[in-house]
Amino acid sequence: MDRRQPTAGVGACVRDAALAAGCTRCVSACPVTALAFGVEGDLEIDASACTGCGACAAICPTGALTLTGAVPIPRAEPARDGTVLLVCPRRAGALCIHALGLEALADIWLRGGRRLALSIGECAHCPNGAADVFDSALATLNDLLADRGLAPLVADTATVRELRRLDPLGANAPDLRRRALFRAALPEPDGPALTRLQRAGRPHPGIRFAHGAGIDGDRCTGCNACVQICPSGAMIDVNATTGESEYGCNSSCCLGCGLCADVCDTDAITILSMKPRQAPLPLARFRCRGCGVESRIPTHRKSSDELCPVCARTGHFRRLYQVLP
Repeated sequence: MDRRQPTAGVGACVRDAALAAGCTRCVSACPVTALAFGVEGDLEIDASACTGCGACAAICPTGALTLTGAVPIPRAEPARDGTVLLVCPRRAGALCIHALGLEALADIWLRGGRRLALSIGECAHCPNGAADVFDSALATLNDLLADRGLAPLVADTATVRELRRLDPLGANAPDLRRRALFRAALPEPDGPALTRLQRAGRPHPGIRFAHGAGIDGDRCTGCNACVQICPSGAMIDVNATTGESEYGCNSSCCLGCGLCADVCDTDAITILSMKPRQAPLPLARFRCRGCGVESRIPTHRKSSDELCPVCARTGHFRRLYQVLP
């Protein structure tokens, strides 16, 4: 049995960023219920139950979980024909396919991988088979590639010859090919692989993104909490051509972690999956008639007697105390 174990990085989990964070992807993805959140919100890992499949690490939006004992997936080097061999870890000590989430598959594609050769015939009888990370991630990746006019990443059965000549992904065998050695000497590209892939290809108005944020202009108060909390900088406050600001989401780098929606106290934000980028929301500036603070609100809702979000909730005629972070 594969004894790799997931390790949680301190401070990287979105639940460490805000008490309101509700992400439970790792717990939901675990096929053997080895993960749970304790009473204080800390992730607890039952090492005796964990099978080391890596589904939790693959599904984590911020990469807070890593699989100890595994060769880093971004080091994967496809064969000359673009083939990457995936073999069941119960037979070869390689990586379970469920350790390959959307980020890892995007990295494989960017490194020249065009075909995944699978030798994993025992999934139906494996406790890890209940995880649905790999199939979902591969389908999403190919939808993103199709939108951008790019070649898909195909998965089919490995041949006997491939099993003899290729090292499985995640095995501890060094790759001594000249191309691999040359690439290892180069600096790693900046930014997550999924972000770089989503910026590739032919852009068009209906192009879809893996994740994004939709902002309801009828609920937004212009408080800026979403922009300040976003761990990847996807939520942005930009200047419109009129000189006024506007909220937008840079969907190519959105993690889909949901922090922006979690901290929005008016439920103005919805996390979108495989949708085109939403048009920016224009904001109009005004001075609060209660406390005099300059604030903003969606342009279509601006009036002459606006109150800032704090005054609107507390009543602007009362003494106001505001605690800033």
